[in-house]
Amino acid sequence: MNGHRLSPWRLAAFSGPAIPIGALGLPIGVYLPHFYAGPMGLGLAAVGTIFMLARFWDVFTDPAMGVLSDKFPSRWGRRRHWLVLSVPILMLSAFMVFSPTAPVGPVYLLAWMFFLYIGWTLLTLSHMAWAAELSDDYNERSRIQGYREAFQLLGVPLVLLLPAAIEWMAPENVDAARVAAMGWFIIIVLPVAIGLNLWLVPERKAKPQA
Repeated sequence: MNGHRLSPWRLAAFSGPAIPIGALGLPIGVYLPHFYAGPMGLGLAAVGTIFMLARFWDVFTDPAMGVLSDKFPSRWGRRRHWLVLSVPILMLSAFMVFSPTAPVGPVYLLAWMFFLYIGWTLLTLSHMAWAAELSDDYNERSRIQGYREAFQLLGVPLVLLLPAAIEWMAPENVDAARVAAMGWFIIIVLPVAIGLNLWLVPERKAKPQA
């Protein structure tokens, strides 16, 4: 995949994992704090502290995951195995965070938010690094990143469709149902997107060292 343009369908397959990446951002920033502070009864102070600590944790996991991704390739390539590893971490932590069984305490939320950020970071960094390695051509790299950003933006309205439909149907526990729907969207879309990505997009072979 060096020196020629990737077809639109292959770019779409590569960019698919950006949908759950984008879909996670809005719930974490908007819906989850309100849900845990209100209906789950943890309070604003506790929830604010937990989400601040989770973001602070991300400051350390970003460089750590970046080093792991760069330094430990596998026989399947430099990035693919890290994408695969992110799937069970994200699926489990998304289920625990988005579909909690009451009552839950601050330790529960903090622990699972830490795991969620680990999976999210692993997925995001590996996917971004792979995007930069698909081509040596500047224009083609820009095209690849453009597709990836478009799919990431697409994740935001898509993750809101189910909650909007649930709110329109007005179930008894609308807050829990709305948050759970966003979680299930991520849980379902993530393995499908990663599977298509790995099936349809081969990694470039590493260049031999001089």
